[in-house]
Amino acid sequence: MIRCFIAGTLAGLTYVTRPVEMPARAATNVDFVLDAKYTRWNQHAGLALSRRGSLAVIFRDHGGDPEGKSKLLVVRADGTRVVLDLPAASQLRQALSIYAYDCKASMGRCPAPYFGDVRLAADGTPYVTAAYFYDGMYMGYDEAAFKWNGQMWRNPLPEHFATPHDIEVVGAENGRFVFNRTYASERPFGPFCAAHDGRAALTVNGVQEDLGPGTATGLRGGYISGFSLEPDSCQDAFDRSSPPAQRLAALQWNHGHPRKLGPGIARAVSASGDEVGSDSPVPNEFGHPTLWHADRTITLGAGRGTANAVADDGTIVGTMDDRAFIIRGGDSERRLTFLDDLVSDKAWHFLTALGIADRGRLLAVGRRGGGQLRIVLLDPIDVAVAVRH
Repeated sequence: MIRCFIAGTLAGLTYVTRPVEMPARAATNVDFVLDAKYTRWNQHAGLALSRRGSLAVIFRDHGGDPEGKSKLLVVRADGTRVVLDLPAASQLRQALSIYAYDCKASMGRCPAPYFGDVRLAADGTPYVTAAYFYDGMYMGYDEAAFKWNGQMWRNPLPEHFATPHDIEVVGAENGRFVFNRTYASERPFGPFCAAHDGRAALTVNGVQEDLGPGTATGLRGGYISGFSLEPDSCQDAFDRSSPPAQRLAALQWNHGHPRKLGPGIARAVSASGDEVGSDSPVPNEFGHPTLWHADRTITLGAGRGTANAVADDGTIVGTMDDRAFIIRGGDSERRLTFLDDLVSDKAWHFLTALGIADRGRLLAVGRRGGGQLRIVLLDPIDVAVAVRH
């Protein structure tokens, strides 16, 4: 079923825009969130919003360095800010074996690792994927997971993992940590794979549970969202000369037990097991924004795009035809509203919404008056309540 959209305010709800002030000389990867070919890599372009409203942004500091040093900005829900550097060089050499080898072989003249992605626990604790791109006879990504403990980066994996090698961060909450074993996505003498299944795993209070083949994308309660590839084989990510052989299938793990939901990629899950994403079975292409609910596949809009996040109350945010949208929880008709219509400053155009916090705060990317892309937090105001009081 194709859902319609409405213009104007959403049941008396409007939003205050709060553009995120980045450090001087900072460069981000926000352009990647609008590119469908980044099905897996840079899924959220180094942006994350916690359930309590904290924000994390990966950026490069170009002060005095043409390539820029990879850093992480964390803006807590109370507005306080901290900028974090990469883990110590000794930690990176231990975690990234190919990086350590390349540096030794080149006597230290090797490209620097960088923050590949970030997720936030509910309390705002950052979990990051540190990455190193290598090429030559083989090319791919060497990845490792780290957790910030308030003073330094630590390996969040169980003790029997001597190193967190080839680990991609997916999500964390209440002592539970979900990650993918990525297997570095290597391909000899050619471009890296468009997408390649590894194995997903869940760690609960230091005890690991293997979830089997597939790529996890999100965690909430007993549910994990994700997708699988059929067949699980490599293809050129940028070769459009022939139809791709791979097909995506949305997955859900319910307390560790996987099941396929239908064609597409599921990007997020709620505490009740609702999953959202895109229904395109083809890697590197957007389909329609989609909800998987109670064994049903529900198309949320007729345009091309994806749903990116779902809150426990059923609120869904995403992008369709390069316009950020929201579907409010509790709306039985699941009517789609564009964020441009919910802010008082009509000079803003929001291209995508990436996250939603428990109290309704949104994470979006947009531009004002044709300016440069900005990362924006949108906080809700109930117009009816504001007028009464």
